[in-house]
Amino acid sequence: MVRAVRGNSRTISPPTPLPRGEGEFLLFLLFLRMTAPHQEDRDWQRLDKWLWCARFMRTRNDCAALVAQGSVRINRQPTDKPHARLRIGDVLTMPVHGRVRVVRVAALAARRGPAAEAQGLYDELTDEAPAPCAHG
Repeated sequence: MVRAVRGNSRTISPPTPLPRGEGEFLLFLLFLRMTAPHQEDRDWQRLDKWLWCARFMRTRNDCAALVAQGSVRINRQPTDKPHARLRIGDVLTMPVHGRVRVVRVAALAARRGPAAEAQGLYDELTDEAPAPCAHG
């Protein structure tokens, strides 16, 4: 059955019914997803979001791009996934603004706050004169 949409020249079909029992299962999964507490910002946080909140880059998209090009390491393991889970105590190694930075995650961010708040999210592990890096 095809019906016309008012005010639009295209036509749409009604949704295909799910086999008996499958629809209830999908509703149950949706219910679990909506009622289960979301663990992010308690136990872990997305890597790109934490980098943005810690003010290593100006935009979250820049943070995701830095991770996607494979420049960031978590506990010495290279990652190219912006959605990688970051936990307190993890050590990050990354090129930022022409130098290699090594930091330990001290806290997870609740929001992107001022610079003083952002600096409290990590402990700097690099020495005072860090070596320049090739990535920039």
